[in-house]
Order: sequence, then structure tokens, then C-alpha cells
Amino acid sequence: MFEAVRKNKRISQVILAIIIVPFAFFGMDAYFSGSPGGAEVAAVGGSKISVIEFDQALRDQQDRLREMTGGQIDRAQFESEEFRRAVLESLINQRVLLLHALDSRMVVSEQHVQEVIVSLPAFQEDGRFSMDRYERLLRAQGMSPAMFERQLAQDLRTQQIAQAVGESAFGGSVT
Repeated sequence: MFEAVRKNKRISQVILAIIIVPFAFFGMDAYFSGSPGGAEVAAVGGSKISVIEFDQALRDQQDRLREMTGGQIDRAQFESEEFRRAVLESLINQRVLLLHALDSRMVVSEQHVQEVIVSLPAFQEDGRFSMDRYERLLRAQGMSPAMFERQLAQDLRTQQIAQAVGESAFGGSVT
């Protein structure tokens, strides 16, 4: 068999090219993303939660826990199945609320988003909003102002739904 390949080098090269070229353009994506057809960890009502989105939420939650505990947290806790499941469930719950807010046509005005941004202590220096600090902190997170404002608007819509549900709950106890 190898002698046939050696005698017909040009034909062998063409066959290899036919096999390799499609793999290089289409198969490598599946190889690097870990799964064919796109990398997603969950789908909620047709809206997909990507691996990238999950990894970002995982890092954000880890950072929050480190900050809350002053860095005194066991690294094994971050790698546990329970921790990862809790982060995924949180993402799913947020997506459900967001989809409900969008279906309910809840709107957050651009002015309200700007008011919230200006009031956030993280973006203030000497008690006043600092555009330089705002842009610097967003860059450190790998976000543009437009991305942050879009995310904040989604979060505010989600809060509207959660608040509406909370206000509709009964305040008394059953005896």
C-alpha cells in the first residue's frame, strides 16, 4: 500500500488536501470549542447561555467571594460541582427573568441607566462621578461603556420583574 502511495505522490497529495482543508476551516472550531455546533451550557426559551458567558459569571462570582472573605477561601470550593451548578442556576434564573421582562415589554430609559451609573460608588472619586475612573474600570473588565450600559439595562429590567414579584407576595402568615 505504501508503495502505491509513493508511486502516486500527486494523487495522494490531492486526496490529503481534500481531507485536510475542510477540517482546517470547519472542524477546528469544534475542536477548540469542545463541542460541535457552538459552545453552550444551557438554553432558556431559545436564548443560549454560552460557555464564555458561563466562564465570565464563574470568574465574577469567584471575585465577589474573594472580596467578601478577604481572600480567605478554599480554592477547592471554586472547583466544586456545587459551586459551578449554583452559578449556572443563577445565570438561568437571570435569563428567565430577562426574557419575561422583554416579553412584558418592560423598558429602562437611557436616562435612568445614566443616573444609576453616576450614582455607583465604584465610579466616584471624592464623592463625584469620574468619567476617567468609569472608563478605566470598564477597560479592566474588558468592557466598553456601551456593553456595560446594555448589561446594566438588562439587570435593571430583571430587577423590575423581581421587585414586582416581591411586592405581589402576601405579607401575612397563615395560621
